[in-house]
Amino acid sequence: VAQPLIDMGLDSLMAGELRNLLKRQLGWDIPFQKIFGGASTAQIAYLVNEQITQQLLLEKITDYDNSDPEDICEDMEEITL
Repeated sequence: VAQPLIDMGLDSLMAGELRNLLKRQLGWDIPFQKIFGGASTAQIAYLVNEQITQQLLLEKITDYDNSDPEDICEDMEEITL
């Protein structure tokens, strides 16, 4: 999990395919350099998790245009934990 993907045989074509798969299937745009630049599976998972968190935060912000600020803070704490 901590070993860089390129050390496990990932080449530029596979890195591009992985990037395209993540973008096509999940809608997340992980930069090619992050994938091919020596990232491990754990690091890719972290990047995907960041994308998920950002997406959830944006959805919550959109949902809370006229909400009580305390409710927003409680929900943000749940998302970031």
